[in-house]
Amino acid sequence: MQQDRPDIHLSALKASDVPLMLAWRNDPEIARMVVSPIRFVSLETETEWNARARTEHEQGRTLRLGIRTIGDDRLVGVLLFTHVDHVNQNARTGIMIGDRALWGKGLAKQAYAIALPYAFNELNLHSLRSYVLSYNQASQGLYRSLGFVHEGTQRAAIYKGGRYVDLEMFSLLRPDHRASDTTGTK
Repeated sequence: MQQDRPDIHLSALKASDVPLMLAWRNDPEIARMVVSPIRFVSLETETEWNARARTEHEQGRTLRLGIRTIGDDRLVGVLLFTHVDHVNQNARTGIMIGDRALWGKGLAKQAYAIALPYAFNELNLHSLRSYVLSYNQASQGLYRSLGFVHEGTQRAAIYKGGRYVDLEMFSLLRPDHRASDTTGTK
């Protein structure tokens, strides 16, 4: 384990996570690195979103998992499985470390070491897709290190910061995950 990186676990989101998630959503540096548009929202809107996210999580349509430190159970990020398609056994995935002091410490890879076996072995997914902004080299490196394959580029697909940005598409299939076992979970 990398020194100065806390051990983490994953959990369902909680209503008590709302204030911290609101702060992350309204942080311009975090917003710049995620695909979704910048949304400055109110506490009420974030509370409604959190409640809807927890309902969708319980229904198995979308899983939004809190990344929490072991010991004090502090929320430091969120890992998502969205657009879960149980017929075709696929989903989209994404991750955000909201505590910027922990960026670059390997927490995202540690979280996926827990989440990928869950996605493939418990949710019975066959493939995962992730979409990354072209300038987000850290996320692209993360997905490559996990065995995701770069499938292509959607040119000028996202409008952020007053300009169009390419969107990089990555995928990981269950057989490829098992063959590479980049998470050390075999």
